Amino acid sequence: NSDLWIVKTDAGFAQVPFPDGYKNPRTSFNLFLDTLKKHKLTGAKVAGVIAESYQGVGPDFFPNTYAKRLESWCSRHDVVLIVGYRGGHIVDYVKANYDLNVSFVEQRERLGLGHAIYLTREYVGDEPVLVMLGDTIFKGDFASIVGAGGNYLGVKEVPDPERFGVVEVEKGKIVGLIEKPAQPKSNLAIVGIYCIQDSHKLFDALESIISEDLRTRGEYQLTDALNLMIRRGVDLMAFEIEGWYDCGKPETLLETNRDLLEMSGSEVSVPGSIVIDPVNIGEEVEIESSVIGPYVSIAEKTVVRRSIIKNSILGSNALVEDALLDSSFIGDNAVVRGLFKKLNVGDSSEIDFT
Repeated sequence: NSDLWIVKTDAGFAQVPFPDGYKNPRTSFNLFLDTLKKHKLTGAKVAGVIAESYQGVGPDFFPNTYAKRLESWCSRHDVVLIVGYRGGHIVDYVKANYDLNVSFVEQRERLGLGHAIYLTREYVGDEPVLVMLGDTIFKGDFASIVGAGGNYLGVKEVPDPERFGVVEVEKGKIVGLIEKPAQPKSNLAIVGIYCIQDSHKLFDALESIISEDLRTRGEYQLTDALNLMIRRGVDLMAFEIEGWYDCGKPETLLETNRDLLEMSGSEVSVPGSIVIDPVNIGEEVEIESSVIGPYVSIAEKTVVRRSIIKNSILGSNALVEDALLDSSFIGDNAVVRGLFKKLNVGDSSEIDFT
């Protein structure tokens, strides 16, 4: 049996513009050599083992001494992955890349985050649960809350709390959660990570708002269930996250890519080309007569010829020739030739400006 259930929510549409936002779930971009899905799942597993680490980076980021600890911790925990739009893409990817005890739950209707989490109740039961949203990467001391015996919500101080859901805290306890308040009483934004010891009380609250059809903006909100838990006398505490990186929009995804590369991008030398660190280049990538970097992630088996690329993310098996790219996304199996622009190119597309 698991001593902690990890619930990942990935049922939403991407906010990244067409074509990638239409074709892919939001977590299907390549970030730091691999898709964000792989980062997120690996990060979830490592949360209880390595403090002060990025939730989300792949296993190669960690020193070798952590590898066995990571594998051991993974074997003792279970993951429920909630999928929706194009969920089969995520299911196939996880099955192909992980030998873990992962269950998949499909949210057939977009009825909100609270509804999505409620769908996992038969898997989680009354065991502790760690809930993480699918479009965010976190940095924090997760070891201090996993197994600590309480109910914790991840928060981060922000300069513009009116743009976020915020928590109000009194004497160390959360007394209320408010979504995008006009006059916020707190600058602690809710970042999308929840460690709940009393999972049965969470599911009871979710069942109440669903059975009574209590919706906010047409959906069953997790925030409403958490507020109900507070009214029922359940103690919720704030856990401050050190780093919080949004991957749901193009500009924030590129910013996250830059942050990860600043932290752990490798020094790369490519004969016949210029590489400006930090970058990360996947296996079997071919680069000829090009300038790569800074802040470029290129996934495996992509070919780049006679091009200048900076601040961009390239998918796997892509081809870029005679192009200058900045702040761009190039999807898997895409082809770009003769271009000096900013691009967002979906999977299996071809752009030829020669």
